[in-house]
Amino acid sequence: MTHLGPANQIPRVAKGWTQEEFAERAAMQRSYLANLELGRRNPSVRPLVRVANAFSISVQELFEGDVKRRSR
Repeated sequence: MTHLGPANQIPRVAKGWTQEEFAERAAMQRSYLANLELGRRNPSVRPLVRVANAFSISVQELFEGDVKRRSR
């Protein structure tokens, strides 16, 4: 499984979102998302969908790294 840390943190920071803003957009706990970014958690499908939705991309794009190139 691909490590999601860089796939989450880089676009979050590029968008100017704090962890709190990201958590609100993903409808998840900030601490859970922080642990995802640090590679301390392995998400199930539901959190992956929420993260992808927060970035307005597909789950597949999370794993392809396309989220890094998005500027939404």
